Amino acid sequence: MTQADLENRHHHRCPVKLPVRLATIDPDRDTATGELHFLEVDGSSLNLSRGGTFVSTASGPPPGRRVLVEVHLPNDQTVQALGRVAWKTTRVLRSRPTGSSDVQGIGIEFLGGRPDQLCQLERYLARRAELRG
Repeated sequence: MTQADLENRHHHRCPVKLPVRLATIDPDRDTATGELHFLEVDGSSLNLSRGGTFVSTASGPPPGRRVLVEVHLPNDQTVQALGRVAWKTTRVLRSRPTGSSDVQGIGIEFLGGRPDQLCQLERYLARRAELRG
């Protein structure tokens, strides 16, 4: 991701580490068997905003793929959204928000979701911002 990409973000990113599950919406065909399957990936969000999230994972769908995103918030709340893999890095990046060792992963742009779920996400992010403020 370039500096211009960072400057063009419309939503403030909140550094958080939350469990995330991704599932592709469109099936892939197994090259060995020819059978259709959906890719499911578990990872951790290292930052989150109303516009998307960075998911730390060694695997995942390539850029352009549509995914169902489940972000597991504290207090057993789950937010589901439709997303698109905006970018993927296979090189190792330093994770500043969590102070963890090197990470790799994918950037997810949120495309939509149920209004009540997106409001729940916005309330969570607002509470986090108040605590940091």
